[in-house]
Amino acid sequence: MGFVRFTHPGYLWLLVLIPLLIYVVSRRGGRSGQRPRSAWGGKDRSKLVLSFRLAAAILLIFAVSGIQVALGRRAAAAVVFVVDRSASVAAAEKAAALELLNRAVAGLDRQDEAGVVAFAKNSLIEQPLKHNLELSEIQSTPSVTGTNIEQGLRQARTMLAARPESWRRIVLLSDGNQTSGDALREAAAAAAQGIAVDVVPLRAEGESGSPKVRVEEVSGPDRVRLGEPFDLRVSLSDAAGSSVVVKLSRDGAAQQESGVTLSPKGTGIIMFPDRLTRPGFHEYRIAAGRAGKALAEESDEGGHVVYAYGKPRVLHIAEVPAAMLDEILRQHGFEVNAVTPRNAPLTTLEWSPYDVTILDNTPAGSLSGEQMQALAEHVERYAGGLIMTGGAGSFGPGGYAGTPVEKALPVEMALRKREKKPALAVVLVLDKSGSMGIAEQKVSKLDMAKDAVLRLSELLTPEDSFGIIAFDRSPNEILPLQLGVDRGRMEAAIRPLTAGGGTAILPAVEMAYQRLQASTAEKKHILLLTDGQADPAERKRLQDRVAGATVVLSAVGVGGDVDRDFLQQLATAAHGRIYFTATGMDLPDIFKREASLMAGDWIVERAFRPRQPAAHEMLRNLGAGELPELTGYIATTPKKLSEVLITADNDDPILACWRFGLGKTVAFTSDLAGSWTRRLIEWQYFSRMWLQVVRWAGRGIPDENLHPQVVMGDEAATLVVDAYDNSGRFIDFW
Repeated sequence: MGFVRFTHPGYLWLLVLIPLLIYVVSRRGGRSGQRPRSAWGGKDRSKLVLSFRLAAAILLIFAVSGIQVALGRRAAAAVVFVVDRSASVAAAEKAAALELLNRAVAGLDRQDEAGVVAFAKNSLIEQPLKHNLELSEIQSTPSVTGTNIEQGLRQARTMLAARPESWRRIVLLSDGNQTSGDALREAAAAAAQGIAVDVVPLRAEGESGSPKVRVEEVSGPDRVRLGEPFDLRVSLSDAAGSSVVVKLSRDGAAQQESGVTLSPKGTGIIMFPDRLTRPGFHEYRIAAGRAGKALAEESDEGGHVVYAYGKPRVLHIAEVPAAMLDEILRQHGFEVNAVTPRNAPLTTLEWSPYDVTILDNTPAGSLSGEQMQALAEHVERYAGGLIMTGGAGSFGPGGYAGTPVEKALPVEMALRKREKKPALAVVLVLDKSGSMGIAEQKVSKLDMAKDAVLRLSELLTPEDSFGIIAFDRSPNEILPLQLGVDRGRMEAAIRPLTAGGGTAILPAVEMAYQRLQASTAEKKHILLLTDGQADPAERKRLQDRVAGATVVLSAVGVGGDVDRDFLQQLATAAHGRIYFTATGMDLPDIFKREASLMAGDWIVERAFRPRQPAAHEMLRNLGAGELPELTGYIATTPKKLSEVLITADNDDPILACWRFGLGKTVAFTSDLAGSWTRRLIEWQYFSRMWLQVVRWAGRGIPDENLHPQVVMGDEAATLVVDAYDNSGRFIDFW
């Protein structure tokens, strides 16, 4: 059975012109008085010509109306509406978006499904995919202080990944004012999976045209010393004589409030004095509205950012920080804060006090994705410095491939082509017990795992072998270990999986070992994904099984009730890595990171004499001799625009740098612990070299002692210059 539909049915009204066309053509033919010179009869030929013209006209109307004819039963549709709830979208537009959403859902067939994602700075699933969706209001409350369209689209794509047989579509309702993320990249990823993305533009707040107070300008110094007094100047406009109230907040906390009556010209100025006691960037927000009205009505906003500086501040993140480097920096005027990854800053605001961050042999798994994104933004947008040093927990071995930190660094984790890549065999051991069916943010953990498995297939090569074992109370080899990665077969194997049953890890791991023992691959790897706990009776047997084996086992624990200690012990005994995720939403990123680690061969351990191919201020005044011998480093590949200052004897980068946005980043691929750099640490120029590296990477706050500021008045401008000595005290010239 077939069906017909039109994408632009409004053009079908042109069909009413067909009778008029028949009348015009017949009248014209009747007046001509000429007989056609044809073997056909004149009347017969005229009718044939008229028929062809009518048919052409009807087909043309159908064409512009977007006729679509399908044979057979139409596939069910799965549509996810991604709705912008950020503060930049006008309230009326949010209501209109909800009305449009409900009208669109009402037009779906009974077999179709619809879901809703609400997003702003983050994204939340408002409604999972279901039939007969009804939505009277959006109850999800994402943080409205930003707009990350990419995250909203990714959430929708994850939901649609569980409906490969459906006609899949994402409908984005947004004003398009994204403040983070890359919406175009995510839309391209959706298109690559056969998921169409439609866009319904919404008006931003302030586009409605209603009169309101305007914040014309917020001005003040960009940089101040700690404790230095300064003023923020707010210029306002509205109707003449209006009474305006202005509220000032700093770093999200309310600070001051003041009022002003505007001049006959409809303008006014308010000055807010302030003094900063905490170093780093501070964001000021101004909200202005008419007196006697709620600030949300007829109001406007503005902002300004001030950087407060004192001593240069360094954040040294490491499980075991290099105390010697910290002492060198402190002796030369730096303020150093040495912390473990567990105590690292969580947000861009918390990173802001630090001029330089040193990631010293710190695995990516010890930092959350949000922390790494915040660090990268701190460098790119706020001129922070970043230095990564080598070790088994950094660069490629540390799992930084594909992370925001890799994007910021002057090197990438992919290796240059050397000798032939070792053959790799991977068996995924996938938990499909009943608890994997529990929804996290309204999508089951098993469905999120399926999507991650398909991402993993994209990272393996035709020379790799891959297999899947699913387990509950017993193991089931749903995809036998075989050479090459057939995405179609993989998808066909995992899509039918449903959650149910208990959790018996040992038999599944044992089956994986048996399959890998029969493989001729040089590198053999098991990737275990579970959300449960091992039977106490099989724990010891599992640890004994993996200990000392040539097969590496890495584990991914999903959910809050997973046995973290046991999985950590299991991965450590099997020389693998451990990952934990609370919801499973970041499983694709975890699988991508682990695939890079499985395939890579980053650690190079041999003695060599470093080379210095380029001069740079980081390497000034280090003597005329050769650089000291090193005995190891982490292999990386320099990015095109980076500067490689020191190399190994095979041109692999040892010290590289570049500018990332407003900030600077440095990669030192050998270590600071002395395992590979014993002679470098003993070198007489070691201290000078690292002082120059850290100073170069820092924000470069000038040491000027004069701070000019222009104070605007009604009739004139006054130049005020404050003078300080190096300790921050005022200098008096009389």
